[in-house]
Amino acid sequence: MSDSNQPTDADAIAQRFEAMAAQIRLNKDGNFGGAFLLIPPHLTGTPIETLLLSNQNPGLFWSSIKALVDAQVKELQDRQARSAF
Repeated sequence: MSDSNQPTDADAIAQRFEAMAAQIRLNKDGNFGGAFLLIPPHLTGTPIETLLLSNQNPGLFWSSIKALVDAQVKELQDRQARSAF
């Protein structure tokens, strides 16, 4: 029987988005450069969150996301390859 006071996975995930929104609001007068919060499916990776406070290099935003996603995909592929044997 579960305790209704215990946070659900959905609550924990939503709290991460709310925390990112709070960071964005705290820096509302800053030079917003982008924000991302990546939450993979259960047991397939680690959540990643970043708030960039400089919009001088938009490529940094996109290359950061790409590098992080590429690393996670490689890790999953390596894990699958190891488990196939």
